[in-house]
Amino acid sequence: MGRQSGCPEIKRTQYFVDGAGATSFGPTLVHYALFATSKTIETDGPRDGLTWLSTEVKDYASSRARIMEILEYLATLRHHASLPHWRKDAEAAAILAGALRNRRDNV
Repeated sequence: MGRQSGCPEIKRTQYFVDGAGATSFGPTLVHYALFATSKTIETDGPRDGLTWLSTEVKDYASSRARIMEILEYLATLRHHASLPHWRKDAEAAAILAGALRNRRDNV
């Protein structure tokens, strides 16, 4: 099975709650950053990723700086020769980090 773009291994229905109702990956900031990155790829822009982060992340205002740090780290993966399959995801993370940094609400 080929790899789809947009962090296919980090899909909300698969990692927040499994069929038995148990959480596996859990609602961590890393998961939120990866899922918002996948939304950015799906929609070809950061708007839906930003909206999702601001509505789904508990304590969004206090977590915003940490989410940007995570996204900026993910963005560095595009420069690793051993991770070419992360290039599209890393570029989306960079776009999302920039959009989050430039939001006017600055909450």
